[in-house]
Amino acid sequence: MVQVLLANEPAIKVVSITGTGGVGKTTLAKKIFNDRAIQVEFKSKVWLSITESYNTEKLLSSAITQAGEGREVHGDREVLTQALTKTLSSGKFLMVLDDVWSAGLWTDVLESPVIIACRNQPGSRVIITTRDEDLVKKNGDHRLPAAPCQTVV
Repeated sequence: MVQVLLANEPAIKVVSITGTGGVGKTTLAKKIFNDRAIQVEFKSKVWLSITESYNTEKLLSSAITQAGEGREVHGDREVLTQALTKTLSSGKFLMVLDDVWSAGLWTDVLESPVIIACRNQPGSRVIITTRDEDLVKKNGDHRLPAAPCQTVV
């Protein structure tokens, strides 16, 4: 899986790890996240633990802090989304979404800032862990909906 994430492909790649509760999805994702080659390859690494009823502003703020801002950023959803886009745009990134319960987190909250940032940082990656195999099947080929990233000149 590490080699898949490190493959020299400019398009954003979203890899899913699915299975029942307790099977080791999070453990596998942590091993990948902490792999030495991953640590070297990605400037920013973000780990978001998702709950069934997540708080959008808290998730966005946490992502900004982990991606390199280093301090908590506050504001409404629009301000936080813009700040996340800017922060992720500063270097190739890996984002882990652990224990995703629905595709809404991606489509409603993270897709836009991740895709925009990816245009500036080709080769960025997202890993999701989920119990919902239908979430993965709906999106095909273990990828959440996302347009290929292009380098903006």
